[in-house]
Amino acid sequence: PGVGASAIAQLQSYFPSLADAWRASTRELQVSGVHAEAADAIGKGRADIDPDARYAQTVKLGLTILAPGDPDYPIALANLSRPPAILYVRGRIPDRLGIAVVGTRKPTVYGQQVCAALGPPLVRAGLPIGSGLAFGIDTIAHQSALTSGGIAVGVIGSGLDPASFYPAANRKLADAL
Repeated sequence: PGVGASAIAQLQSYFPSLADAWRASTRELQVSGVHAEAADAIGKGRADIDPDARYAQTVKLGLTILAPGDPDYPIALANLSRPPAILYVRGRIPDRLGIAVVGTRKPTVYGQQVCAALGPPLVRAGLPIGSGLAFGIDTIAHQSALTSGGIAVGVIGSGLDPASFYPAANRKLADAL
């Protein structure tokens, strides 16, 4: 907490590597240009975070960690003024434009029907379908993409480990993506 994309980008531009930033003193972190809150958060975080254990957990979950500059980091994200500093990815992110489907968690029957009907033509057009894996429209969009033989991309705001994945009811759907 307290260390966002801006702070990480600043650390990357100042230190030879993020490993060097991790090992830097709070004073060195402040000299790098990050806010005092971020420098303090990193200093305090070192006591509670074991990077090697976190990495081992990531590998155990079958995830890849991507950062700007990695060859598999999505170009569209890399071109943002403040791209996400880290992506945890299971599978592969498509290298082409797709369609994002966002909707209510409590859709009407009509909304469910329309969302389900949109999947097949989008898949036939070769478009990956992305959504948040939430209940409702997101779930229907992913199911429609998969049953049509297409590519579905889930962008979630929770952890990918079974204990923190949300919503738990969509875990099997996430595993199918």
